[in-house]
Amino acid sequence: TVSFLTVDAATGTVAGISQGTANVTYTLGTGCRSTKSITVKPLPTAISGPSEVCVGRTISLSSSTGGVWSSADPSIATVPGFPGTVTGVSAGLVNISYRNTTTGCSVIKNISVISLPEPITGPAVYCVGRFVSFSSATSGGVWSSSNTGVASPGTASGTFYGGVAGTSIISYTASGCTTTTTVTATNAPAAISGTRTLCAGSTTTLSSSTSGMTWSSSDAGVATVATASALTGTVTGVSAGTATISYTNAAGCATTAVVTVTAALPGIAGGDNICVGGTSLLSNTVPGGTWQSSTTSVATVSAAGLATALSAGTTHITYRTNATCFVSKMITVSVQPADAITGVASVCIGATTTLSHSVSGGTWISGN
Repeated sequence: TVSFLTVDAATGTVAGISQGTANVTYTLGTGCRSTKSITVKPLPTAISGPSEVCVGRTISLSSSTGGVWSSADPSIATVPGFPGTVTGVSAGLVNISYRNTTTGCSVIKNISVISLPEPITGPAVYCVGRFVSFSSATSGGVWSSSNTGVASPGTASGTFYGGVAGTSIISYTASGCTTTTTVTATNAPAAISGTRTLCAGSTTTLSSSTSGMTWSSSDAGVATVATASALTGTVTGVSAGTATISYTNAAGCATTAVVTVTAALPGIAGGDNICVGGTSLLSNTVPGGTWQSSTTSVATVSAAGLATALSAGTTHITYRTNATCFVSKMITVSVQPADAITGVASVCIGATTTLSHSVSGGTWISGN
């Protein structure tokens, strides 16, 4: 005999065992009785699908057709009437039910909702060619990268190496749940070009083919730098020494150049007034430089610093030790007086005679 149900003799509680129909009888002490036919209806098929879901994530459950889904506690997990897509809301345990709308019978599945790992902290943008570290307050998780070219896992937990420019999704998984962050690896600005040696008080221009970045100096007491254009920076020598000039993007990625500042050249020594046809030997205490005249039709200057006057006028004689280290001296070239000196051409010992010239303002000297 197939048992479709059981009934508690004292309470009359009927429990279905298998699908079918059975009579339940209630008997009084007098022997009188009453009978009721009870139909045991089938359950929907057991719910299949995962038993865990992460907060903020979804899983799909399934059962037989013709029913509706519900959650015993929507504050922990929600599920629409159809389909059986469960969304984790907060950590905890919750019963998800599937009820056949024809029979009214339900099946239940216990779902565990697991918290996500704590948010990932670390730079959103970092430099190609450098290691960067990320962390989460949740311990015991595993790190991974969606693009190992952009973010290659390092030997230490949470460290990644920027191999090439681009974006990657960094993931941290703990207890089967994952939290993510999107990161970007960026290249440093292009290399700096330009003259890197200058004198104190002079300037040089450095440039990069990357535009719009920020110039800075490691030692403003040696050299300062200011933006000159979208691609260039003007370096000014302050005192002798070396300073590192950096060209940095918003991510802190920098290209650098070391500049050397030498002491300013001392002034040029030597006469600055020469007659046409005359010469003046110029010199500077710093050796190894070159000489140049700004107006060679007025005066020329030799490699040894000998200035030769050619015609009346002025010219600037420049002594230069490199592209930015130089000092100049203005030379005035005058025409020899044309008139002769007048006066007695002899004088007795102990006596005097007065000489004169038609052009006043000159200075008299003796050649003996």
